[in-house]
Amino acid sequence: MTDILLMLLIVVIISGGIVGLFYLLKYEIRKYNDEKMLLSDEIFSIDAFNQLIARVIKRRGTKDDPFTMMMVDLDDFQDIVDVFNKEEENYIVTYMAKHIKSALPEESVISRSPKPDRFYIYIPASFNHANILGLAKSIKREAEKKIQILDKVAIKKTVSMSIATFPLHGNSLDMLYQSLDIAIYMVKKNGGNDIKYYSEELSQTKENLDLFHELKDAKNNKEFIYYYQPIIDLNDTNKVYGLE
Repeated sequence: MTDILLMLLIVVIISGGIVGLFYLLKYEIRKYNDEKMLLSDEIFSIDAFNQLIARVIKRRGTKDDPFTMMMVDLDDFQDIVDVFNKEEENYIVTYMAKHIKSALPEESVISRSPKPDRFYIYIPASFNHANILGLAKSIKREAEKKIQILDKVAIKKTVSMSIATFPLHGNSLDMLYQSLDIAIYMVKKNGGNDIKYYSEELSQTKENLDLFHELKDAKNNKEFIYYYQPIIDLNDTNKVYGLE
């Protein structure tokens, strides 16, 4: 009986060791792939980008080890769509992406958004975040360089940018995206062609603006139901002289 229990114990220990090695190997493979991604010159898919950021956040946990995300949005993209064909449109966006990439510090990653005129950027913790606004200005300059189309037409475009830093502006991927969306919303609201760092004040301003437009739309669509209370004369209760 003792021999059987001993054998079972050995099997359990070996099984646990194999499982532990499996997860350790899986972790190291992911870490290796992430490091490869950080050193790559590629423009990654949004899925690969999101997976990278999610793993970076998981590894950092509650540590105060900031990294930054940026959004770069091409202004008046519809003008390009209206004038150029799909191939030329793709050339313009690819050209812009390459120039953005050239301005990024080491271990940064750029991704194409599902929207063709938008990019997301990851700036690692190793970058000096005191210089993050200066970096954003450099990226903007590169993104706005003139593009020669068909050796004849040169186009000049502008971009809008938003910035959010982990964990100050969000401790999850969704919250960081939300912060970027709010900041870019405010840039676009003011005409675009600017850079905005997310802040809590922006969030409040956007909520107020959204509420104003919702109320305005509801009024225009006659969605309000009005109830009026009569104002009567106490000396003559049969007489109504106003409404409120």
